[in-house]
Amino acid sequence: MHLPAQIGDYTDFYSSIHHATNVGIMFRSKENALMPNWRYLPVGYHGRASSVVVSGTPIRRPNGQTLAIEARDIQKWEYVPLGPFTAKNLGTTISPWVVSTFALEPFKVDNFPQNPEPFPYLKHDDKFNFDINLQVDITPKGLNVSTTVSRSNYKYLYWTAKQQLAHHTVTGCNVKPGDLMASGTISGEASDSFGSLLELSWKGTKPLTMLDGSQRKFLQDGDTVTIKGNCEGDGYNIGFGECIGTLLPAFDFKIMALSGSLLNKSGSQERSDLVAYWSVPLLDGVHTVEFEHGGTSGKRVLRVDGKEILRRDWMFKLVGEERFTLGKQEAKCELRVDPLPHFAFAYSLLVDGKPLEKFTEKQSQTTRSWAVVAQGKRYRVVFEKQTLNVWVNGQYVETENIFIDGGTEMSFEFENLKAAIKATSADRKQGVIHQLFVDGQLVEEDTTYY
Repeated sequence: MHLPAQIGDYTDFYSSIHHATNVGIMFRSKENALMPNWRYLPVGYHGRASSVVVSGTPIRRPNGQTLAIEARDIQKWEYVPLGPFTAKNLGTTISPWVVSTFALEPFKVDNFPQNPEPFPYLKHDDKFNFDINLQVDITPKGLNVSTTVSRSNYKYLYWTAKQQLAHHTVTGCNVKPGDLMASGTISGEASDSFGSLLELSWKGTKPLTMLDGSQRKFLQDGDTVTIKGNCEGDGYNIGFGECIGTLLPAFDFKIMALSGSLLNKSGSQERSDLVAYWSVPLLDGVHTVEFEHGGTSGKRVLRVDGKEILRRDWMFKLVGEERFTLGKQEAKCELRVDPLPHFAFAYSLLVDGKPLEKFTEKQSQTTRSWAVVAQGKRYRVVFEKQTLNVWVNGQYVETENIFIDGGTEMSFEFENLKAAIKATSADRKQGVIHQLFVDGQLVEEDTTYY
């Protein structure tokens, strides 16, 4: 099957009020769930027509400034203040089938109630909402058994397609045949009708159990997602076909970037030797490690937080390890260069004797981290559960401890901000819950690096 049209421009809207509210609660707070403009205009963004693919085409997991496993985390980091960018351009899967609005006439339903009343250019009295059943299934790699994780409906959209088109063109934007417009994620009010894994797992805190017993917070490599849509008539159905995509593993740029070279105009060789980059979360902050490696000369340059700490312009031995310490806690690091077939190399970083992924996992169990944005600055607050030490942007801060009902409270200050970490007992499964309050406001825990 092929794409149903040659896609010209692609626009993705954000028209489900339940989805927007859920995401707002997770990324901001319940009190500030919807942005002030959301009920006044159909929010949208320009996507990438070049990465629209037909159903059945696999999607490659993205690389980006993230350590988690789904592009929503890239979106959270990059979408302020201009909107999503690389989180939304890796791929868009569509069905090869086209269903006309004429075929959907019998399935028109009332438009979603809108308050406040839309501006005149967005108002229309006729019904242009549709009762279309939507279903999402996940099939783990190597299995023939699918698990239905969501059942939603097109009728939950707050903004109609007419309103989306009117807003898109009100400033003079021309629309051409083949342009693709998407409604955005469609969520219902009930939890089993949420339209994204971000909501279904509530940001990874409530894993979904598949029929094979495995669990999903977000998609895993090899998972196949199937989206289905249909309208149920009196004795007949109108189907939208299936929209299927399989998630492939991300490319490992640590291996792919190994020994590319360029020739300058004079014919001499210039190397692109930066082959590996890691972010290491420690108590005193997140440190960056960069490694340059000459695939033939053996040249090695090691930088920590942008500062060069090692340089060897020539080495007879191309593989091996380099040892160094990192941060105020002097974490012991080992950078390994191992051989691969076809004159290639693999690069790995061990911290305190563990692969970086395992070290980061351990850090997530022994520390808590919060990102605070205040007074135009960004602060990272880290709490070490074993020592009860608190760090703000890499600096240790003094705390005062008092007992409160059901737990303890550690108060401290930074940059004229009053902060407190409250530790309260929960059930046996959750253990002790740590919450950060800054100037009396609860701050959401930041799991970006864990």
